[in-house]
Amino acid sequence: MKTTTLARPLPLLAALFLALSFAFACGDDDGDSATPISLDQYFTSVEEIFDDAEEATNVAEESLNEAPRDAPLEEQIAAIDTFLSDIGGVFTDAAERLEALGAPDIVADENQDFIDGVRASLNLGNALRDDLPDIETQDELDDRLSDYSDDVEAGVTKSDNACFDLQEIADAEGITIDLCEN
Repeated sequence: MKTTTLARPLPLLAALFLALSFAFACGDDDGDSATPISLDQYFTSVEEIFDDAEEATNVAEESLNEAPRDAPLEEQIAAIDTFLSDIGGVFTDAAERLEALGAPDIVADENQDFIDGVRASLNLGNALRDDLPDIETQDELDDRLSDYSDDVEAGVTKSDNACFDLQEIADAEGITIDLCEN
């Protein structure tokens, strides 16, 4: 599989967004759920949403990596913009599905930490998309992608930690699930 020059930092970004896809599995219960779901139901639904998000993320990453390594700057920028747009849609959809679940009290804090990390990273992705039209050189693009990778790391770390905390809760409750398999 070919990767673009800009895709060198983007496999990291794709991995970060994949990790964040797990974060969306923690729906935020704002009290609007008519019927609370059990912890088993919650984790089963989370796993389904994770799987859907992972599949969609892989498709977006494949599309990004199809651009030739020596693609002109405009093509690289277009590929990144498309990737970030696709990923934003994947995670927005996942967030909406997860928020509709209503997180049981036992996972509420971890759930919110997950969502907070993902939303912070998505905001950074939107800021990167806003900056793309002003990038005029390969060095500017490389620098901006490097900054983005550094910035998004905090959101990913927060989401990863929440994922591990959720996994610990599932394990302690005897729920067989593997949320943090990567």
